[in-house]
Amino acid sequence: MYMNVTLILLYGFLEIVAQGDSSPSRLSVEFNTVAWYQLSPPIRQLLQAAKATSGASIDKTTYSPAAQQAFEKLPLKFSNGLQIYGVLPGEELEDLVFQPGTWKPRLLLFRQNITANTLLLLTTNYMVALREELNVSHGWIITYIPRNSIMGIQNQPRNLCNELTVQVKRGDQTAEYKLLLKNGAAQDWREKLIQRGYQWDDLPGVYDA
Repeated sequence: MYMNVTLILLYGFLEIVAQGDSSPSRLSVEFNTVAWYQLSPPIRQLLQAAKATSGASIDKTTYSPAAQQAFEKLPLKFSNGLQIYGVLPGEELEDLVFQPGTWKPRLLLFRQNITANTLLLLTTNYMVALREELNVSHGWIITYIPRNSIMGIQNQPRNLCNELTVQVKRGDQTAEYKLLLKNGAAQDWREKLIQRGYQWDDLPGVYDA
């Protein structure tokens, strides 16, 4: 259904949500990121095996014209992260949206993080989210969602940001993946997904009193 990989300093966490016997099954394991070079090849093989399209057996990735133009404007960290984690060999990067992190003032001299730096990708087979931890700029949280599992997306405004819920389904089992986006990034992502035939529902906003 989807996979999450967290790589922050020496802390690593792998979560796989998959179809189970009667309900979605969750496999999770913590690890030291020093061992990532040993874990990454089998994880990459699992992602390759779960692809909906076989594609060519080549190591080269390609970019659509729109993706190439957007890629050239990315911050260096995210352009590197996209190439290392975002697109599998033999896939095409179809489109992307980058959202810089946002903050709100807190007291007189402080500010509070609301949304993290986040890069959303559409590849041949996956919707991928590359993001930072909300209060930690070192490392990555990477999510891979097979495009053929996506039932629809719900967008609900919540105070200063939007909560995006990606609904996924395998067989008769469903799960959800959530992330926070500011309004501009959510609307950009909405446009790209609707163009590709995905169902997008805008829900009424929920705001603190």
